[in-house]
Amino acid sequence: MTQKIVLLKTITYRILAVLTTFITGYVVTGDFLMATAIVSVDQVAKMGLYWAHETGWASYLRVKDE
Repeated sequence: MTQKIVLLKTITYRILAVLTTFITGYVVTGDFLMATAIVSVDQVAKMGLYWAHETGWASYLRVKDE
């Protein structure tokens, strides 16, 4: 698989994930602005969790290799 395809798949997956979160937020709240706020918080939280996950694994593998 080429890097262009991997990048395209990554972008389209993120779009689907954001739309899923937005639609769920809108269905639950019935409020466009609240759904937008939910998407915003969700994206920031997921970036933080991804960073923590990667940092944790890097620390684990570094300690394991010593």
